[in-house]
Amino acid sequence: MRLAKVLIGMGHTARHAYAEFITAFCLSRQIRQLRIARGWSRPELARKSGLTVPTIWRLETYIGCLHVRISSLCAIAAAFDVALIVQFVSWGEWVAFYITREGIRSNFPVPTPFHLTGCTVPNK
Repeated sequence: MRLAKVLIGMGHTARHAYAEFITAFCLSRQIRQLRIARGWSRPELARKSGLTVPTIWRLETYIGCLHVRISSLCAIAAAFDVALIVQFVSWGEWVAFYITREGIRSNFPVPTPFHLTGCTVPNK
């Protein structure tokens, strides 16, 4: 697992900032995919979730998911009639989840300074 080795070799701040980026990226992609699969427009998802269209647009970009509220995710989950799972996991579990669940293989972005832009992880 190339990614796991890269993550272990990174410093604390860079590792967590990269995880924040990838989590936000995959979350935003999932919101968009669920909306499109149902044939909904952004205004329709906004109406069903009680959120605004600009909020939906932001959540469908990874930057918007960097600063998302749990309550917004719960509103989206309710609109889609799905459950939301948020949990803390080991690094090995995190890598396994994003490689298997998200179908990401060798084309998974290797951490670069670009991935850390906008992330909120404090220095340790």
